[in-house]
Amino acid sequence: MIKGIPIECLYPKEGAADSFGNVEDGFEDPVTIDNVLCIPVSTADLGPERPDGIKVDVRFYFPKSYDGKSLRGAKLSYEGNLYTVLGEPEKYFTSPTDYNMVVEAVRDDG
Repeated sequence: MIKGIPIECLYPKEGAADSFGNVEDGFEDPVTIDNVLCIPVSTADLGPERPDGIKVDVRFYFPKSYDGKSLRGAKLSYEGNLYTVLGEPEKYFTSPTDYNMVVEAVRDDG
């Protein structure tokens, strides 16, 4: 049987307005999600304007037991790095495994 690892999820929250009336976005306290599979998909250089830069794409496979909030705009902490969730992941219901939601995420460094 496949067994995932715990990761932390930071759900977005709307912050307070600054002195100019602009709302500053923030994140809630991290929540641990157990039994998540993490698969690195690809890496790429960011080009000559950022010679030390790298982009890392990862897929997180969430278990059927996940019943948390929407992941739109969330950040996932995996092995000391924060990955930004792309779009709004949807569950699918025809999976024969314990996992039924693929979450695409990305990290840029440098």
